[in-house]
Amino acid sequence: MDIGLRVLVISSLLVTVIGEVYIVTMEGDPIISYKGGENGFEATAVESDEKIDTSSELVTSYARHLERKHDMILGMLFEEGSYKK
Repeated sequence: MDIGLRVLVISSLLVTVIGEVYIVTMEGDPIISYKGGENGFEATAVESDEKIDTSSELVTSYARHLERKHDMILGMLFEEGSYKK
């Protein structure tokens, strides 16, 4: 094996990346158990034996709402582009 290639392989093994993991939790109900109450969003909860329709307008609308809240919190805590969802 060529010496340059050996150095490249060894140096690539020595490179480490330090990252931090943050878990952002939010108040409120997830889609599966949301019983209503937030202005403009109807209940999405289903009975325990029912299957949730993830493509329904109620579910997708509430899911977008939750994602916007999550993005807003991330935007308040971190500089744009400094994190990956």
